[in-house]
Amino acid sequence: MTLNEQALVGNSKYEVLEIADGVHSIVEDRFVQCFLIEGNDGAVLLDRANRRLFVGDTVSDSQVFLFGDGRDLPAYIESLRKLELLTPLVDTIHSAHGSTTLSVDWIAKTRIAAEKLLAGELEAKDPPKNLPCKMYSYDGVNLLYNTGGIKS
Repeated sequence: MTLNEQALVGNSKYEVLEIADGVHSIVEDRFVQCFLIEGNDGAVLLDRANRRLFVGDTVSDSQVFLFGDGRDLPAYIESLRKLELLTPLVDTIHSAHGSTTLSVDWIAKTRIAAEKLLAGELEAKDPPKNLPCKMYSYDGVNLLYNTGGIKS
């Protein structure tokens, strides 16, 4: 069964699309552009008409999970650099964790924190939950990181 066939099960009125980086799509009657996030195993959606960027768990004011499968710190940093190029097109970003609406400066703050982590400039602390990682914080950004699960 294809993704589009699965979407028809249960009389869903929305088509599920296989989306590649930069592909335009219609999601619930909105024209959006999808960007894959290397290093964090996710995607973001740009709604140009409403000047909003939906970042999922790529950027958050609670914690960003950077451990486990699909995580790659240098690739994540590069993805954040690309997202920064979109900031003139948006007024707000919307995260899946923590505050759901954030100012666009959180993308740069997160990139800077990740660069400092990669450079070994941040102190490791125990995470707030029993997770197989350490927490590294900078300027309000909390990165949950375990070198065993990340290519670096």
